[in-house]
Amino acid sequence: MENNLKVEGYELLSRKVYRVLKTEIIKGSLKTGTKLLEGKIAEQMGVSRTPIREALRELAAEGFVKMMS
Repeated sequence: MENNLKVEGYELLSRKVYRVLKTEIIKGSLKTGTKLLEGKIAEQMGVSRTPIREALRELAAEGFVKMMS
């Protein structure tokens, strides 16, 4: 994943993260089977892990990602 994941504008942070990640998944920048690590994504986006976690939960509910425990 490249450092082109930018969070800009006025919107709930988790929604911004969700939108950016979903776009990257649809574009194919995030390949099937790629492990999406909260900490790594948070560092790349310059946000805390909480909005990442919320966005990943929403993406999982829509079938875009699979949550692993």
